[in-house]
Amino acid sequence: MQRHEIINTLFQKYGSCGVTKKGIEKLVDRGIGRGYKEELVYLGLDQVLCKNYTRSRYRGCEPRDERFYIEDEELRAIMEGREPVLWS
Repeated sequence: MQRHEIINTLFQKYGSCGVTKKGIEKLVDRGIGRGYKEELVYLGLDQVLCKNYTRSRYRGCEPRDERFYIEDEELRAIMEGREPVLWS
């Protein structure tokens, strides 16, 4: 799965929930820039977008997902166009 396919698929799936294409692009670029494979970026973003935007369909484990994928605050900041505050 290539970058543009990830962006288009996620936007098609979550665009009606208030997710912006620009926000998805930033998230995908961050994931790929951190060295993750495209397939893992897609799986991770699909999981956290589902958790944050379509809660009724979320079937994951919150503590595990937040450690494995992206923190909720980082996701919200990027989607709102702010620079995320990251803790070390």
